[in-house]
Amino acid sequence: SEAARTGPAAARNRALAAANGAWIAIVDNDDFIAPHRLAHLIDAAERDGADIAADDLHIFYEDHATPAHRHLQGPLAQAPRWISALDYAASNVMFANDAGLGYLKPVFRREGPYGAPRYDETLRIGEDHNLIQRMLIAGARMRIYPEPLYHYRKHAASISHRLGTPAIEAMLAAHAGLNAGDDAQLKRALGRQRRALERAHAYARLIDALKARDAAAAFKAVAARPSAVTLLSQPIAARMRRLTRG
Repeated sequence: SEAARTGPAAARNRALAAANGAWIAIVDNDDFIAPHRLAHLIDAAERDGADIAADDLHIFYEDHATPAHRHLQGPLAQAPRWISALDYAASNVMFANDAGLGYLKPVFRREGPYGAPRYDETLRIGEDHNLIQRMLIAGARMRIYPEPLYHYRKHAASISHRLGTPAIEAMLAAHAGLNAGDDAQLKRALGRQRRALERAHAYARLIDALKARDAAAAFKAVAARPSAVTLLSQPIAARMRRLTRG
């Protein structure tokens, strides 16, 4: 497929260049949406003056071993609400236990206060989150309408097979381009994001070293970021550890 050859960000940019509608919706090829989803979100966004509109995810598992569930939790799942650049940044911290807003699949205006949005083609993971974060920093208004109208298929190891050292290095480089300006709270939230990415990078290097049976490289990765070792208790880490024994 086109996305497999060039990455999802490049494929989506080509779609954005060809689009001529007022609103853009991204639906991954193994997911599906409720028939009235787009009309519902766009009508609500037009009514409220939002540039970005997101619904909740109905997450279901390919192996059917885990019960389906909604993604949003607490107040976010209860009523429509506005999401600021700070809200979005604070919710998207790698390996945190919160329901990150970066997983949502919002619709957005093809043009707005952020110009004509384009994905960062250096990213093979996290491209949606990066785009929405940049749009919010540039002045976009985002609103969540928490009906679970997007059906998100979750695969076994769907993240672990992509979340390697090069992918995280690209995420770190893209993150460096986020400019919080004079917003001290947003700077702190972005700093927390970056520290989590750096921890994940050390963890990915540790996994690479374990797979290569390279004790010196493993020690170096742990020495650079000792907290990376704690990620070995994460479920995703358990799957990656099995890879090191393969």
